[in-house]
Amino acid sequence: MRLVLLSIVLISSGLLSSCSNGDDVKVNPNSIYGTWRIIANQTSSDNDFVDNDSGIYYDFDINGTVRTNGAQCTSDSFLNERSFNLQSQTITCSNNVLTYDFQGEHLIITYPCDPNCKQKFKKTANN
Repeated sequence: MRLVLLSIVLISSGLLSSCSNGDDVKVNPNSIYGTWRIIANQTSSDNDFVDNDSGIYYDFDINGTVRTNGAQCTSDSFLNERSFNLQSQTITCSNNVLTYDFQGEHLIITYPCDPNCKQKFKKTANN
């Protein structure tokens, strides 16, 4: 009887500990499709990222379009719809061509500046 009770307690505690608070989205980070929110940026050659909670996001759709409120893709900070290419890992903007790559579970977008600047994003939703 004690073994059964112990088993029930262990299983229950395992189920409770696997519940999340809703902050983390179950996603495949290597899939570009979905919404990515900025968490850090790098603007110098020292390779250090600095926390950024400015609200910049990129929303990649399966039809090849990306929506963003990031100023790197426009001359202003209004919402813009652009195109992206999976093979070349580029985002085509009216004033820039951005490149992207994955670093672990994060999306890294590189854009022209002196030297190249990078932004780090965390996936927050699937499309």
